Amino acid sequence: MLDLYTIFTPFALVTLGMSVFDWVLFVTFALIFIASFLTVLYPMVFGLSKTNLSDRYNWGLNIQGFFFLSTVGYGILAVLAIQTIAPSVIFLGDILFSEFVLNVRTFGVLSINSLAGTIAFACLISAQLLMASDLGKPQRAFKIITGKNLKSPLTLDFISLVALTILSFVFMLGIGGVSVESVHGISMLWAYTTLFFALLCMFAHVMLFSLKVTPGFDSKSFDAISMISCGLWSGTAILTLLWKPPLYWSVSGLGPFPLASFNGFLIITIIVFTTQIAIILNSLFVKQKPHNLILTGLSFVVLIYIVGRDFIRIDSCVGEVIFHFADIAICLLALLAVFLDKILSVINYQKDAVLPAPYSMYDKAKSYKPSLLEIGNLVAAFSLVVCITYAVVIFKLYVLPWLISLF
Repeated sequence: MLDLYTIFTPFALVTLGMSVFDWVLFVTFALIFIASFLTVLYPMVFGLSKTNLSDRYNWGLNIQGFFFLSTVGYGILAVLAIQTIAPSVIFLGDILFSEFVLNVRTFGVLSINSLAGTIAFACLISAQLLMASDLGKPQRAFKIITGKNLKSPLTLDFISLVALTILSFVFMLGIGGVSVESVHGISMLWAYTTLFFALLCMFAHVMLFSLKVTPGFDSKSFDAISMISCGLWSGTAILTLLWKPPLYWSVSGLGPFPLASFNGFLIITIIVFTTQIAIILNSLFVKQKPHNLILTGLSFVVLIYIVGRDFIRIDSCVGEVIFHFADIAICLLALLAVFLDKILSVINYQKDAVLPAPYSMYDKAKSYKPSLLEIGNLVAAFSLVVCITYAVVIFKLYVLPWLISLF
């Protein structure tokens, strides 16, 4: 029997298995992926002739989607790694929350954090799918390694993404007992290794953007901090959604079940908002138009909600339901803010004239609008995230037990 929590919380599977709603969602996104995957195959066969890319806008919707999905992927893994290394720092901080949510709320044999690792794995795979489509010929990616140019941020990005993909695969399958719930030697090794490659991937993305920035007062020095904080913000948003207790849970004498995971979400939101204010001030100082107004506004809305949430007392079931869906909406709003910021950031860094001065005065400004082929690529990538997540759940809930029963 379905409840509101199962329907309206992303990837919230019932304890004993997948519900009818989950199966419908999985099949729907599988069909969407199959149909849209043709737009991914097209450039690999016929080239990039159907895109709206140009000399000025050589990064389009594929790269925007790549940056967003990879950001979510390494953001989730970074938060899981931090939580493994220091479980009581900021993300839980509540014994009841840790005990009930991490140890009781499991999806069959798939724990909450294993599901988070699965989503990270799916995001990284989908991000690489967009990159492969943008390259036209995926085999070109191997030249990044054979070139052995470790000074290139593209090489570092490729190495870190491959490493994080493997580490997320290890985490979601629980190989070697890797988990946040049971911290020991192998778990700590996984956490430190994952945190290293997550930071390396963040810095590689920063360098990819910084190559397009002029030095001196015209530089965008705070944008690097913004990219790093947005990664952690998207990771805490996903994990807050997964760690969030269902509507019908409560603790006797404590009222509504405590949502301690909002502590980490609040801290990262403060960092994101403060960084965006610094970027705006920096832009105004050099007499440039800020490109981060949307992210600043949305992060402010999230911040006001989280802070104000603690000052409002819930005395009725209706109030609990409203807060329940408002919490989900505010996490999704944070993810939307990061996505829009990636789109605007990629466009903003490409607005400078292609031709050098003084010939740039004849270089007419052109806008970028993604083609249907590029939109199809993005649809394929996002639908693949859902398909991979559910495929792993299906394998661990149904296929793996069946295979074990044969022996």
